[in-house]
Amino acid sequence: MAGVKKGDKPGDKTKNVNAPDEAPVKDIEGLKREREEIQTLLSSLEDAYYEATILEEDYNDIKAKNKKRLEDIENQIKSLEKEQTEKISREREKVMEEMKEEPEKKIAPPPVAKEPAAAPRISEKTPAPAKPEIDVEQLEEEMSNRFKEIVSGLSAKIGDSDVAEITKKLEKYNIDIERMKAVVESLKEMRSVDGEKVQRANENIAELRSIVFQREVMMKDYETKIQKMADIVSQIDPEKIIMEMGKKDREISSQAIKIDKLEGKFQTIDEIMKRLRNVITNIGSLENMINMSKESTEKLMEMKNVQANIQKLSDKIHGLYAEMSNRLEEFDIYKRKQDRYEALVDSLMNSVDDLNKKLGSFATKEDLESIKAIGPVATGGAAPSESDDLENEKEEIESLLKSLEEGYAAAVIPKNEYEKTRRINLAKLAQIEKKLKSSPESAPAAPAAPSEGKSEMKGLDDAYRKGLITKKAYEKAKKLMSKK
Repeated sequence: MAGVKKGDKPGDKTKNVNAPDEAPVKDIEGLKREREEIQTLLSSLEDAYYEATILEEDYNDIKAKNKKRLEDIENQIKSLEKEQTEKISREREKVMEEMKEEPEKKIAPPPVAKEPAAAPRISEKTPAPAKPEIDVEQLEEEMSNRFKEIVSGLSAKIGDSDVAEITKKLEKYNIDIERMKAVVESLKEMRSVDGEKVQRANENIAELRSIVFQREVMMKDYETKIQKMADIVSQIDPEKIIMEMGKKDREISSQAIKIDKLEGKFQTIDEIMKRLRNVITNIGSLENMINMSKESTEKLMEMKNVQANIQKLSDKIHGLYAEMSNRLEEFDIYKRKQDRYEALVDSLMNSVDDLNKKLGSFATKEDLESIKAIGPVATGGAAPSESDDLENEKEEIESLLKSLEEGYAAAVIPKNEYEKTRRINLAKLAQIEKKLKSSPESAPAAPAAPSEGKSEMKGLDDAYRKGLITKKAYEKAKKLMSKK
């Protein structure tokens, strides 16, 4: 009792306890307000899309985003309403249990205690923005007076032993009253929110009215235009239009043909004019034409003279070319012969080296002088006979054939030259053998060595005379043989 009279305000504690209850209500109201705004936006978006004042891509994008946001808001509202309902039901059950625990002989619960169960039921179902306005201060004053009356009545009937227990229960009832105050405050806030929503809805309705008015104006314009179009269409005769269009098409085709012809003529005229312009710019005047004609005749005469000279020179060049081609062919022949002769010289040099080796075993000049000092030696014959010449020639041809075989094997001499030279030398060799057989045999009485050296020198001279070796090779071989 003393705790109540001292002016304790349990409402301070109650506000701290019930502070979480206000947030869900505000959240739910905000979400509902946002849901209505999104629904209004979607309806206006649909109207704008049907009026073709918005692109299809933008329409689909905005619609998808707002639908997704609307689904999220619905889910949040459901979850918050469920939590709020469960919380209110728990509080109601708790109050009912506390009231059942009180004894029936003692004081019955005041009528104010029943309000916590009824108030959540109202806020549970609907926010009810149309509730009558409640004066919180008057309600608080009435509740405090009622509380004082109950306390004074109880203090007269009940002893001091039960006062503390009753005071605790009254404090609980006071807490419930504070909760009711919080509910009333939340209802006031909801009412203010509903007022804002109504104001926003009125603004949206005004905007919609303006939009509808604009649409009506547009529809009237469209109706007038459509009426005009209908009148024009009713006056149209399709057959006449088709006939006129056919005439126009034929005229257009004929005009197109004429235009093509004129374009061709204009192109030819343009080309002719360009040529004339070039000629006129080049000519300049009649005097220039006369001078140009004279110069052209002179140039033509000069060109004819030059042509005659060129013809003569071409004939000379043709003859020179034929002569040069013949000379080149001869040069090729000489070149092949030169190559063959070089091969023969190489073979002759080899044979000369062999001869030098053989001559090394013959008698020297000192030996011959010593022989002369002893006395003259009778020789079988001073001059070589015809058979010796034939033998020497035979040996030369055989050595030539041998070198020819070597050159052909080394691919130095071509096949036709090889066959031709071989055939000629074989014929000569056959004639020499025939002559040797027909001539009488004679054996020289002179020593073999000097006659062999002379025959080598004679063969070298014959090869040089016949052009088988060069002068340089001949002199070199002769010098070597003279040293021996």
